[in-house]
Amino acid sequence: MLKLLAVACVLAYTADLTAVYAFGVVPYSRCHPDPARGGRDVLMHHLPVLFFLLATFPACVWLDGPVLTWAWMNDNIHKQSMLLNMGFGFISSLNEAIMCMQVADLPRGVWNTKLVYLFELSYKCLIFSIFPLVSSCAAARTFANLRHNDACAELGRRKWSIPTDQSHGAMHTAQIICTCIATSPGLFGTTGYPIFSALIYPAFFRRARSKLRDLIDGTASGTPPGAPLARAEADASACKSR
Repeated sequence: MLKLLAVACVLAYTADLTAVYAFGVVPYSRCHPDPARGGRDVLMHHLPVLFFLLATFPACVWLDGPVLTWAWMNDNIHKQSMLLNMGFGFISSLNEAIMCMQVADLPRGVWNTKLVYLFELSYKCLIFSIFPLVSSCAAARTFANLRHNDACAELGRRKWSIPTDQSHGAMHTAQIICTCIATSPGLFGTTGYPIFSALIYPAFFRRARSKLRDLIDGTASGTPPGAPLARAEADASACKSR
């Protein structure tokens, strides 16, 4: 299932970037409709995600021996933590689907309403705060248990020629964990999502929280710049200025 979701995500994000840079269409309502401005936001979010998803495929080319996959993860702690970590990244796509429907505005009177804006912005705040926090905790739990995984330890000893009867010092433990991360697509993704969210999500959260507060206070309508009404008003204003 995760493999299918990863492929779907790669195809969707590639289509988004193609729409922006090949056809000049920004598919997300909260991004500026001008490709030069809105395209930067799309690129800043999509490019790191595509890198981590695509990098999972060739990450194990240099490894001599079997690739670490779900088969070796017999410990339920590992499976649950990794599924939780990666799952939060995928369910955030609901936010992107809502923004696409707001741009299309079909059917009319459904997606560009205050109720939907409230849900969308509230969901954004969850995506950019609670989701990465829980995912980071799950990732930490996974890494903490890697040193006790026999298959991971065996792979690390074989790669770095660590004697079997030798106790693991701090350096050997780090080598073993890094080897497991680099050679397992699941672990590579588990590492990437917390790093990605820590770098860009705080700024996204502040923007979403500010928009939500303005919408609740009534100081703003909540209409995204890519919605048809906002685009029409912007075009009318541009005509008047001429």
